Amino acid sequence: MDSSPTPVFSKKWSDDTHGISVRRKVINKNTRMHMHAYYEIEIILCGGGYHNLNGCMYPLKKGSAYFLSPADFHCLIIPDDLELLNIEFDNNTVSKRLLNSLINRSSNNVFELNDDDLNKVLFIVSMLEEPVEDVYSDLDKKNLLECLLIFLLRHADLDGKDGGEDLGTIDPIYKCMRYLFLHFNEAPSLGDMARISGYSASYFSKHFHEITGKKYVDFLMQLRLNHAKLLLITTKKHIIEICAECGFSSLSNFNHMFKKEFGVSPSQYRRAQI
Repeated sequence: MDSSPTPVFSKKWSDDTHGISVRRKVINKNTRMHMHAYYEIEIILCGGGYHNLNGCMYPLKKGSAYFLSPADFHCLIIPDDLELLNIEFDNNTVSKRLLNSLINRSSNNVFELNDDDLNKVLFIVSMLEEPVEDVYSDLDKKNLLECLLIFLLRHADLDGKDGGEDLGTIDPIYKCMRYLFLHFNEAPSLGDMARISGYSASYFSKHFHEITGKKYVDFLMQLRLNHAKLLLITTKKHIIEICAECGFSSLSNFNHMFKKEFGVSPSQYRRAQI
């Protein structure tokens, strides 16, 4: 076993110039099912529990890691304290090619690191936190974050694992989330999801809100719009194609809902990312 010391990280470090933040967090209770507007890497430092990612359940332990895009939804199920390293960044921080490699993988971006690999990852992150103010600082932060992502991707390719555990006792709502992730473009109704869960529509609606903090229709809309954002950034598809792929019945409705959520039209959002 590698006995090299584990780097010590600040509780919170951020570099607003380069759109990166690093935080060391302790989580001691379950989190709600949610999505983020940014990209995220989390690395488990100690403790255990389960991670529900896009409706698939994965066990968590020291060395577990995962990458999240704005189109991913997840929650943590924590029986005891879980200590983790959280890295957040925006879509302009790393190359589009690298982001596409992660976003377009056929399986969820989950990784298991042994002690040696974990120490390598933590060393990269400790360098990311180093204060550097010179003409190379832009490249320094970008390249370190890309090195971390490439390391995880290579590990995933060697790992060859796909899919999470199917826990027989898991809440049916979580199983519904997997269906939702695969069929959100079909805009399944609350009644459809209630039938899949085995609950009545009223109980499903109430329980879904308890787990996610959102009404079902709002959560579904956020998932569709976040996926549209990813397609606008990572593909050259026409906006009308993206509209249809995300399950909107008309371009006018898509434009209206996108602007309501993000403050700009889809075409304005795409131009701002170039």
